[in-house]
Amino acid sequence: MSDNYVSIILPTYNRMGVLDKAINSVLEQTYTKFELIIVDDGSTDGTEEYVKGIDDVRVQYVRGNHKGAAAARNLGLQNAQYKYIAFQDSDDLWVKTKLEKQMKILTEADDEVALVYCQYEYHPLQGNKSMNWPPDGMPEEMCSGNMLRQLLKQNLIGTPTMLLRKNVIEKVGFFYEDLPALEDYEFALRVARQYKIGYVKEPLLQVYESKDSISNDNEAFFVVMCYLIKCYRKELLEFELFNEVVASLLKKAELLGAVEPVSRMLERMLTS
Repeated sequence: MSDNYVSIILPTYNRMGVLDKAINSVLEQTYTKFELIIVDDGSTDGTEEYVKGIDDVRVQYVRGNHKGAAAARNLGLQNAQYKYIAFQDSDDLWVKTKLEKQMKILTEADDEVALVYCQYEYHPLQGNKSMNWPPDGMPEEMCSGNMLRQLLKQNLIGTPTMLLRKNVIEKVGFFYEDLPALEDYEFALRVARQYKIGYVKEPLLQVYESKDSISNDNEAFFVVMCYLIKCYRKELLEFELFNEVVASLLKKAELLGAVEPVSRMLERMLTS
């Protein structure tokens, strides 16, 4: 029986320097009922040969066409066999009990809970001080249940922290491939709009910032945030968060000397 099996999707592109550790952290999980689908988004560094050489029947290799992380995850979803879905990134490390602890919560929850995520430990490229996210001091009731209001204020859920039921994705839709940034945030908002969310307040994932993973595309960030404010305008107004979220966005723009262009962009979005 495969009722409680998980399809784990790991997109990668030219990350051979770190990929082996990310893969091994999945293969060493205490919860062993899974397949690991590695979606190679057109790598040219020997990724295909390396993955195909892994001696583990749970590892599957899928070749993509260098269309980005969202498209790679969607390709993985199209090849997923099992009822539950999890995601890993090529430069992150799972704690050995990650899948076990998240599966326990999700399989014991009622159908209103669509997704379970976990805290993670973030290691910045500069400096040696790590931090947990969501922060340790954040009350658990703000991190679980009906989370749309909290998620509209701040992004708490990264893709590699997610475990969810496949039928939920079939209802809310796949990742939006046309977005230039924040695809995981947009996806989490769509889930939270319809379902409750579970949470493991324990860092079950190590996220290491690298030069390859740093995005300097501030314009893409502001474009997507303006788009999300437009999409969730009704909810932002109902939650009395509209002014707060807009002010927070413009404060970020001010730090980059971009208040005027971002203000114009938001106005165009809201009136289109």
